[in-house]
Amino acid sequence: MKEIYAVGGVQAIAALALGTDSIPAVDKVFGPGNAYVTEAKRQLFGVVGIDLLPGPSEVMIIADRTAKPAWVAADLCAQAEHGSGKEKLYLVA
Repeated sequence: MKEIYAVGGVQAIAALALGTDSIPAVDKVFGPGNAYVTEAKRQLFGVVGIDLLPGPSEVMIIADRTAKPAWVAADLCAQAEHGSGKEKLYLVA
């Protein structure tokens, strides 16, 4: 690895795959993203190497009254950007 670019989103996938004035095209694009990033990677498959086309993250947290609400919320929010949000469940026992 010679250079690191702090970029994200669909625009980053396009810039890395096709190159820009400030970012040269790369051989492979790796990493998670939302549904738009996944679609961008799908469209650029063959132009640039990609890691995978993941689906939405599914997560279920089972907690009792001793669970810290802020921690539970943080865990759910960490996955909420991946998918519609319908795949996240919080079950209180």
